[in-house]
Amino acid sequence: MSAMRTPFVHLLTAVVLAVAAAGCIIVVEEDDDYYSELHGSSWYLEIIWIHGHSHRVQQQDYALSFASENELTGTAGCASFTAGYDLADQEIRINRFRTSTFGCQDDDLRSLFLEHLPEVSDLEVDGVQLEMTTEAGNRLVFGR
Repeated sequence: MSAMRTPFVHLLTAVVLAVAAAGCIIVVEEDDDYYSELHGSSWYLEIIWIHGHSHRVQQQDYALSFASENELTGTAGCASFTAGYDLADQEIRINRFRTSTFGCQDDDLRSLFLEHLPEVSDLEVDGVQLEMTTEAGNRLVFGR
């Protein structure tokens, strides 16, 4: 009886390991595909939605780049910025936000962008568009 049982136990063990391995691979690939669109990518600001009012951006002077797995860089008109960021699921936390506005004149669009970018908490990317949303519901919409 134990001779018949041994092949069954080996088969059952192989099936369980295969199912467990397949489940892990699917989860890892899904996360990697989602984040692969961000790492090393650059985006240009197209629209800022603040308190129900939209501000369309016509020039590509407002941009951000996911320079590495944890560093964000960009421009806001004549200003530049750097920050750290952490991603988890479709959430982003921007930290250590630093900007240089040396020599810049007052610009309402730049002020809105630099004020709300560090506050974003959610993001959605679909290949050609990146949307970042703050907890207050303000949105920054970027294109490529």
